[in-house]
Amino acid sequence: MKNSMFKGIEECLDYYNELRKGAHFGRLGKVFSTEQNYYFFDTGTGKIARVKENVYQVLKYLLESETVEGILQIDLSEKQILEAFDEIRSGVEAEYILSAKPVKKFTGNAILHLEEMLKQEAQNVTLEVTQKCNLRCKYCIYHPEHPSFRACSKSSKQDRYKSQLNHI
Repeated sequence: MKNSMFKGIEECLDYYNELRKGAHFGRLGKVFSTEQNYYFFDTGTGKIARVKENVYQVLKYLLESETVEGILQIDLSEKQILEAFDEIRSGVEAEYILSAKPVKKFTGNAILHLEEMLKQEAQNVTLEVTQKCNLRCKYCIYHPEHPSFRACSKSSKQDRYKSQLNHI
């Protein structure tokens, strides 16, 4: 087995902070498992990768925790944690996972009226998510800058609203 690129946990934690880019790490993906395998879904690329159990446990901890101080409390040896970070770094370098930029600003007409909706104590906000949605939606046909922009007519919006009310 190859030697770890990381020399210790402190170096792993520095790498984690580099990947965070000062934002919540959980925005970068989700882990899930089946009876036989462990998986990671990367929100920036939309890729799903099967991962080893140690990588799953480390990613789960990092994605669900606000701090990394307790990473040694997970049920892995330091060597297994270092190996997991090696695999994570390999994935970042080869597949560009865990690389989504933090969302700094939402734009569009819906955002312009958000304060008004909040003042009316809106009970529900609906986000239409496509398969390629990564919260940076300039490519989306509903984004005004998209070359094939599709504006929803008022009647279309009302029909969708009525339909959603019927499902409640």
